[in-house]
Amino acid sequence: MDMLAAKPIEPAPSCFSALLPEPRGGQSRLSRKLQDLEQFAYMAAHDLQEPLRTVAGYLQLLAERYGESLDPAAGEFLGIALEGSRRMQDLLDALLVLVCADPNADPRRRTGSAEAVSEALANLRLAIEESHAAIRLGNLPEVLADPPQLVRLFQNLIGNAIRYRSDRPPEIHVEGEERPRDWLFRVTDNGRGFAQPPAPGLGLEICRRIVERHGGRLWVGSPGSGAVFHFTLARR
Repeated sequence: MDMLAAKPIEPAPSCFSALLPEPRGGQSRLSRKLQDLEQFAYMAAHDLQEPLRTVAGYLQLLAERYGESLDPAAGEFLGIALEGSRRMQDLLDALLVLVCADPNADPRRRTGSAEAVSEALANLRLAIEESHAAIRLGNLPEVLADPPQLVRLFQNLIGNAIRYRSDRPPEIHVEGEERPRDWLFRVTDNGRGFAQPPAPGLGLEICRRIVERHGGRLWVGSPGSGAVFHFTLARR
């Protein structure tokens, strides 16, 4: 495996093509700025992914060649590093999907939210084990959604609950319900809570964009102890 071989840089895909106005008068300047942003986003993604693949490749080689000779603590550290590189790759992939998705396309199909949560939990296995998190699942209906984005949505919200836990092991409850015009989901935790809604980081911003692409909305409350994230998905 030649992990140092660089891939050729291809021309940037038209990620923002649907957002570009016709170059009339002052709009042409905006068009150029958006085109510059498109090229920058593509180049940044390329430059981030290549070093990440190299790091992940060498970590995998270390695990394969020396894994059996490592003491338990070193093996655990190596596993954490490998898991972190995989999660970073998943995050970059999700960002590219969100940035480059055609806003006029509708990738939604009938999808089991229970299956999406199950896949999200599998992706978070290491974090769940390390934090001794207890995950309880309620009713999880079938919905109309883009399956990979639904997995990413649950993964980010559950991962957020684990990350911002209190000094107690996390207790996270995921449930949903069918309503006349949408599906409503809740992700409840026993974490730190907050007096005011938190400023959205990258993970929550991705969640917001996924929900909006599905015709829904995302909001959060803190009932004094822990937090409850609510989101809806449109039925049409």
